[in-house]
Formats: sequence, C-alpha cells, structure tokens
Amino acid sequence: MEFDVRLFAKLEESSKNYEKSMDKLRRKQIGSYFTSLELTVKMMDELISEMSKEEIENIYKMRFLEPCVGTGNFVFAYILGCVKLGLTSEQVKELINNIYVCDINEEAIAIYRDNLTFFALEFFGIALSDDYYRSHIGGGLLFNVGDSKIRFISLKDVFGEEIAERRFDIVATNPPYKNLKAEHTHYIDENEKNNDKSKYYQISELAQKHFQYSTTGTLNLYKLFVEEIIENYLTDNGKCSLLIPSSILSDKTCSRLRNRMLFNYKIISIKTMGEDSSYVDAQQALCAILLKKGQSTDFINISKDYDKNPENTTNIHVDDLTNSNCENAIVVLTESEYRVLEAVNKFPKLKDITCIKNLRGELDLSIDKNYITSVESPYRLIRGRNIGLFQINRQNSFDYVSEDFIKKSPKGRYVKVHRIACQQIANQSKKKRVIFSYIKPNTVLGNSCNFIVVNENNLDIDLDWLIGVLNSSLINWLFKLTSSNNHINNYELDALPLPIYSKNKNEIRQLVKKYIEVGASEILDEIEELVCQAYEISSIDTTSGNIDANSGNYDKSIILKFYNEIKYILPNTQLSTIASLLEGNISIEEIIIQCGYSLTSFEEKVLTNLYNKYLDIKSNRVLNHTLFKLSDLDLEMIKPIPQGGNWKNIPQETISKSKRLERIKETGGRTTLYGRIDYKKPSYTITTYFNRPGNGTYVHPIHNRVITVREAARFQSFNDDYYFCGNKNQQLKQVGNAVPVLLAYQIAKNILGKTGCSRSLDLFCGAGGMTAGFKAGGINSILSTDIEESACMTLKVNNPEIPILCGDITNPLTKSQIVQTALENEADIICGGPPCQGFSMAGFRQVDDPRNQLFRDFADIVSKVKPKIIVFENVEGLLTFQNGETYRNIIQLFSELGYNANGRTLFAHHFGVPQKRKRVILICTRKDLSFSPDELFPEPPTISEELQITAYDTISDLENIGFGHEAVYKNIAISKYVQLLRDQISHIDYFTSISQAIFNDMADIHFKATQLRLF
Repeated sequence: MEFDVRLFAKLEESSKNYEKSMDKLRRKQIGSYFTSLELTVKMMDELISEMSKEEIENIYKMRFLEPCVGTGNFVFAYILGCVKLGLTSEQVKELINNIYVCDINEEAIAIYRDNLTFFALEFFGIALSDDYYRSHIGGGLLFNVGDSKIRFISLKDVFGEEIAERRFDIVATNPPYKNLKAEHTHYIDENEKNNDKSKYYQISELAQKHFQYSTTGTLNLYKLFVEEIIENYLTDNGKCSLLIPSSILSDKTCSRLRNRMLFNYKIISIKTMGEDSSYVDAQQALCAILLKKGQSTDFINISKDYDKNPENTTNIHVDDLTNSNCENAIVVLTESEYRVLEAVNKFPKLKDITCIKNLRGELDLSIDKNYITSVESPYRLIRGRNIGLFQINRQNSFDYVSEDFIKKSPKGRYVKVHRIACQQIANQSKKKRVIFSYIKPNTVLGNSCNFIVVNENNLDIDLDWLIGVLNSSLINWLFKLTSSNNHINNYELDALPLPIYSKNKNEIRQLVKKYIEVGASEILDEIEELVCQAYEISSIDTTSGNIDANSGNYDKSIILKFYNEIKYILPNTQLSTIASLLEGNISIEEIIIQCGYSLTSFEEKVLTNLYNKYLDIKSNRVLNHTLFKLSDLDLEMIKPIPQGGNWKNIPQETISKSKRLERIKETGGRTTLYGRIDYKKPSYTITTYFNRPGNGTYVHPIHNRVITVREAARFQSFNDDYYFCGNKNQQLKQVGNAVPVLLAYQIAKNILGKTGCSRSLDLFCGAGGMTAGFKAGGINSILSTDIEESACMTLKVNNPEIPILCGDITNPLTKSQIVQTALENEADIICGGPPCQGFSMAGFRQVDDPRNQLFRDFADIVSKVKPKIIVFENVEGLLTFQNGETYRNIIQLFSELGYNANGRTLFAHHFGVPQKRKRVILICTRKDLSFSPDELFPEPPTISEELQITAYDTISDLENIGFGHEAVYKNIAISKYVQLLRDQISHIDYFTSISQAIFNDMADIHFKATQLRLF
C-alpha cells in the first residue's frame, strides 16, 4: 500500500534524525535506545497472528499501551498491522482512540505526536485534537529519574483510576535498559553522579515495596517494567510483546522474574538477536518475547539469531528449554542443538559426584594481600591470568605466599594436593571461556581462580580424565549457553554434566598426557572426538545434533545417585553393574549371586526397597502417593465441608447416621475433627491417624478424600525422594510420629554453629525426621536405633550411610551395643524422645514401674556415654503434665547426671514448616562446657502470618495426578517450599526466601480460581 511506503520513510527519517541528535551520555543515563520499524512490524504482525478470530474481528476495540513509546515505532507497527486487516476509517478512529502511550522523554513524545497527527490526517482524514493527546499521552511510569523528588508512578497516577482498573489488552514496548547504579564512566560532573546515586537509593527503597520478582541484584529499569507490565498493566487475558536484554533468559538475578513468566504466563515465542544486531542501536544482546496472560507455558516457538536467520525456528517444550540447575535458565538453540543438549543432560551433574570438590581459590587477593610477596617461598601464587590450556601460562610473572597464610586458611589442606583450576573471570566475548590447568602441590590459588579436587573413588575418575573432558569444546559450549556475565561461578560449573559411565576414560587420559608432552593440535582434535563419544553424540559440531539412539530416555544422574546409596550395602559393586540393574538388564538376585554377598534379611529388604524407590524416581513417579479408601458414609460426611470447615458443616441428616457424630455434637467436640484443610493456611498437626477424616483435619482442600502419605510427608517437611517402607498402617505411624524435618534442621544448624558438635546418637529414631533434619544441618548420626523394623527400614533406605540397630533398647545386649558404638565413635550429641507419661522421681527409682522403663534406659545411656549435648523431644503436654511435676523431675534428673537443661515449646510453622505443630524440645548441655542450653535453641526466621507456608504451597501441584504407580509429576509451577523438597533449591536459599518474603505467590491467583471451581 502507498501509505506503507510513505509512512515508513517518514517514521524512519524522524526516528533516525532524533537518535543522531541525542547526546550519547544522556542516552546512557536514561537507558534510551531506539528500535527499528522493521523489527517492530515483525513483532506486531506476530502478535496479531496469535489472536483468535473473535479477537481479530474486534481488534479496534482493544486497549493498547506503549509505556516507553520513544518516537512511536511500536505504535505505528501495530496500527499498520491492524489496518492490513481491512479496517474502515471509523474503526481506525476507534483503534487510535484505544491507544495510550507514556515516556519520560518529552522531545521523543513531541516527534511521536507529530507523526501520529500526520498519519491519522493524511491517510484517514482523522484530526486528532489536543484533548486526545492530553488524555492519551502520559509522562514517565514507575520512576522518573529526572524528577527532584523520587516517587513511584502508577497507571492510575498517569491515566486515572478508570483506565488503570480496566488495564490493557495489548502492551508492546522496548523498555529502557538502565542499571540503576551511578557508574563513574557515565558522568563528567561529580555532583551529578552523587545526585543520581541518591536517587537510585530512593528508587531501590521504593522498588522493594512495589515489586516482588525484579529486585534481585543491581536494579534495572527494564526488569521493573517487565514485572509491572505483566502483573499490573495487562488484562487477565492480555498479550504483550517485549524487546528486552537476553540476560533475562539466563542471568541468575532474573530467575524470580523468569520463573514468574514461565510458570504463571504463557510465553508464546522467543527471538534472540546478537550484540551486533542492526535492529537496535545498542551493544546489547536482545530477545523479543511474546507473552500471554491466563495460561502457563508449554511449548515455545524459538528463533535463534532471528536478525540473521528469521526462518530458522523450532517449537520446543518448556521442559527441554529450561535448566533447573541454573535457576531455570532458558536456553535458545537450533533444533539440532537441542538434541545435543538433551543427550548430554542425561548424565550426572558435577555437583552430584561426591568425590569431586569444586571450590573458589583460597587466597583473597584484596583481603589477604599482606600475605603476598615477591620473595621466593615454597608456595607459589597463581592468579586467573596465569591459567592456560592444560598448563600454567609461564609467560606471566609469579608472586609467592607466606607460610602463615597456609596455616590460617580453612582451605589450606588443598594447597598440598594436585588440583586443576580455571579462571573465575573470563570475558563473554572470548571464544574459549572454560580453560583448566594442572595445579601442582604447594601452589596457592587466588580468588580469581576456581579449582577442582578429586578424592579417592570407585568411579574411575581422576584429574587426567576430568581435565580432558572439562577442556573440551563441548563443555565450553554447554557453559556458554547459560552464562550471562563475565564470571565463571562455581554453581555454573556444578551444573555441568559429566560422562562418568564412559568406557574410554583411559584413552582420554593417555591423549591428555601426550598433548602435555607434544602440544600438537591434532591431539586436541582426538580428545574432542573421544569426549563426544563419551557423551554419546557424534561430533563436537553442535549444529549437527546427531545423537546415538541408545543414549537412553531418562536422566542418567539417577544412576549415580542410586550407586552412591547402594554401595553402602553392596560396597564392591561397579557403577556399570548398577546401571544395568536400574535399566533392567540384571536383577538384584543376580548381583548378589555374582558378587558372592551374604546379606542379612534386613539388608535384603533394604536393598529391595532402595531398588523400588529408584525405579519410581526413574519413571518420574511421586513416591508414596498412596490413596486411603473411605466408606460411603465418610464420603457423605466430608462432601459438604468447605475449606477450613469441620464437623459443624455436616448436615443433621448425615450426623444422625453416626453415633460418634451425634456424641460430638452433644458434647461440642474439637473443631479440628472432620476438618478440611484450608489452602490459604498451614495444616493442623499431622498425627498417625490421618487416614480417617474424623480424627483431625485431614480432608484434602478440594477433593473428597483424605491426604495421601506423600502429602502428609510434605506437611512434615520430608523431601519428596524420602521413601516410606512397610504397609499403610506402618507408613501412617512413621509420618505422623516424626519430628518435622525443617524444625530439626534449624535446631541442628544452630547447635553446629554454636558448638561445633557434629556426631549424634539417635535413639527412638522412628522413620528419621530428626535424623534427616540434623543431617541436612550438618550433624551426622553415628548410629540410629528403634524397635520398629519398618521405621528402621525407612531410615536406612533414605540414609544408607547411617548404621542402623533395630532392637529393643531395654534389652541389656542391645543397650550395651549402643553405648559401645557411641563411645567408639565419640558421639557428642544424643537425640531421642522416649515416652514420659508416668514419670516422677520416685517412680523413676522404682524399677518395677513399667511406664518409666524407656526413659530410664535413655537416661542410663546418657550417664554412660556422657555426651556434650542432649536433644530431647516430646509432646506439648510434657510441660504441664501433672501440673508440671513431670517436667521439673526430668530437669532435676538431668541435673543429677551433670547437665544444665531447659525446655521450650517450638511451633513448627514458625520455622518454615507448613503445619501448626507444637513440640517440646529439651536441650541439655554438660555443666563443664562453656555453652548453655538457652544459646542452642534456634531463633525462628521472620515469618509474618501472611507469609507462612500454606497448604497450597505444599500440595497443590499434586492435586490433579493419579495415585500409586499412576502418580507422575506434572510440569507446572511449584512453590519455593516444594522446590526445596525436590532438591531444586538449597536450605539456605529457601530460608533466605522466607526472610525476604520472596514466595511464589501463585496461590493468590490459583486459590481464587480453585474456590470458584469447587465451592
């Protein structure tokens, strides 16, 4: 069409002329960059193509916002796209009347106004009045860095309450790429720099109040705009087209915002463009993202190097796009490259291989500079610049380190051993970023290096093989996929997969040694080829993507985890044998016969359960998602009960069918009976009877059933891979009797930090709630014991490295064995919770009082082992039982045994557990030690009532899956809490997220939908 050409020419000329006239320093300070009309047209055409037929027919009625309009290229591209649909002049008039724009730059706004006036009048005879522009053009949104007083600017502030509440059907923009950091190179005047620095501080303070997902790391306007657009500008079914830095796809500081976009919205397409793209005048790699609200992401249309190869697109499922080991980084590749990535990611990650230690260099070049000397000493200093391919670069001079540093450094022991090291900083523009060198003993590494140590192992892993793999082009390619800055972080190295099952390790070793001697490039080519064979791909050409069809269809890191656990039962079994077992090529019986093992009955049961556990994990099943059948009457009772309701919501006609219900109504039973869990709150206490709706609050929030074993285990904060053995009744007892794992974790973490005590004897261990929590907190059990075999089985299957004694503590032989093991292993903590119902000082001394037998044996073991600390847990009523006499007598007894003691009631939901469970924790410390019991109680994280972990955070992802072998995880959004239970984030990250109030707030949205759907 003629107006296309004329309009294009005018828009391009005015935009480019203004761009050239603008001061470059000023552009950097406000983050203003201009987008070519060619690209905006492509983006708007795609947005329109994703509309339904009904939306197309009514497109002129849709409200459109460009919040950072500049000279208006997104607006004009949108109008052009709509006009191509054959709109009438009246429809174009309504279309323009539904377009709103904002910008901080008044000069750019003036150009936009002139161009829109020209377009409307010249081609459609529409004269736009001053009133139109006053109501349809606003100033800067979010934060105007040019104002003397910084404030948060909302849509309501700019366009009024009516427009803000209606929101917009379409938002398209290229927001400013502006780090809110006063960088020295951007200023000539020091006062101007200090003024901006003060403003940025104010913005940071305000941003923390208004934003949840975009404030990690250095603030950047583009990230704030993205969050505000998708959260507050778009309607519930709105679409947005964003041109933003590619760092959002992989940068760790963008992970919260990225996860929000991935799991709470539908990303339709991603197009990436390199730093040299002609589409935008900025030295910045960019991506164009098309997103829709109201759905979650499944498949994404991916275009790599879109500016150079616009036709090279592929449709990829979100599971294949993201890397959970790197904060769900989105990896944009060609289709063949995805096949390569899929193949190599089936191998175990470096962090999962326990014999490999990956650390930062031990000497801080700034803090420890006084230890650095030019005078030769036994310890040579290596900096990042000294690192070369396989060997230290000897062209650079070396400094030395004084021996005093080695003595004081917590990593000093690594100085004495062989290592390999890489640079900690390697410019993104470098073709080869990951380069490892051999490091000889008596070498100190600066913190500009990362290093790796390999401990003795049965996996046939050594430094010679490892350096050959890590120096390969394939590893370099893998690293660069998710690296978004100049650093090589340890967590990024941890995420690299390693082909530990390969059969060509010796060949790689020999070639590595040969290369060190000869240095011929063809040897490197041979190493590259062998590394590809080890990863089961055809070549290092990452564009070919030819994969060995026998590479398997599940994550091979599962084999390593299985091997690391099974080796405690079958210590001499090879990794290849374990792989064959899990892949179904050999049976457990055959392994036992071949290896000549003689196992006890208990060990055979552990081995079988461990095998079944990993078969389920391999199939992506939810462990122990076991359904309990209810009677017809039970179902009739629970159907009318709403979330948070109880027996009072059951109709009288149903109550009359149950004598128990009639008694409850007559006597006014507890309001937790026949309770339905409320998705908005933590659960009530999980007991050993959660299979019965009448015994507590165990009815599922939205389904007419009680919670499963796995759901109950989640409320008890057991990891999802914690496998419960035994029949249903045994599993009920194991879960219901357990100490919440996260509560135990907080106790252990505090004890370890305050005292350094790290070896515990666990009595009455049950399924291992206290044991698992202490283990996560850094305290290891030297022996765990219980009389219940199924509970011991569960603990051993999930903690195979822990010695288990399944026996009666009242038996003299069993007690003697416990004491002997504790003394031999220098246990400095004893944990346990024996029953105390009949306890009194007089009763305790009466041998014939059977109620006190277990506590008497507990105290007897304490008196013989004499640990530094006792951690004693019991029910809440212990403090008030017999008017407190029982508790006072226990304190007196421990005092006679040589201990100071103090007890407190701890609330599990104060410690990140989604359960309002109370436990009495008694901590005793030996009187000859410098620390007291009061110091060892953990302080709960700062968790307000609104930010407690809810039932929705805990079990909502399991609400629509099957049970038993049909229970398979779905690819849907999960809370921080479930991420912790599925080992996707660490305990530190989880509790940091609590203290910073960074929870996945999908509950706010989905809970409302759930209510509307079911009640």
